[in-house]
Amino acid sequence: MEHRAEARVDLMSARLFAPTLRQLREDLDPRGPAGLLVRPIARGLRALGLDLVRRDGIEELEYLMRHGVISGGAAFSDYLETEVVNHVFRNAAIFAAPANVYVALYTSATTDAGGGTEVSGGGYAREAVGTASGWTGSGGATDNAADVDFGTATANWGTVTHTAVMDAATAGNMLFHGALTASKTVNSGDSFKFVIGALDVSLD
Repeated sequence: MEHRAEARVDLMSARLFAPTLRQLREDLDPRGPAGLLVRPIARGLRALGLDLVRRDGIEELEYLMRHGVISGGAAFSDYLETEVVNHVFRNAAIFAAPANVYVALYTSATTDAGGGTEVSGGGYAREAVGTASGWTGSGGATDNAADVDFGTATANWGTVTHTAVMDAATAGNMLFHGALTASKTVNSGDSFKFVIGALDVSLD
């Protein structure tokens, strides 16, 4: 079984919560007071260019939830924050631009301090993504220009919940981190990858 994942690293650090779709269907009558509240929100999101899915006459947030628009905020790691502050405000040279960064998978929540339980064993290794051509985008946003494919697990990896971008193939420093839009259980024989454009990093 192949698992395709999406993640969004959003430095706005905003968290939006939405009820489950079942609750939406049961509780929101588009003709009732709650429906009158939801419709302006849906129109406002559409005005921002966010694609909403219509079903049974109710503006649902399923598309946003599945595509990472609604997700927990994430951030620079403490290491990268310190590097940037020292460079901008203390005239300190920042590290040289890396030839590659490395995408890592975690089975518990990552933190700015570099925490989290990284997958290990079972054929797992961080995936290198070249900085010359491996990312695409403009302004303060970028995403992966090619699949980031972790291959086939030769043992159970557990449930992957978070991802991070590191500066080394092993050990090293965490640069960015964030939660997957949907956790993925990877068992022996399964494969895991971020398809093109699914790994988003944005600065706001």
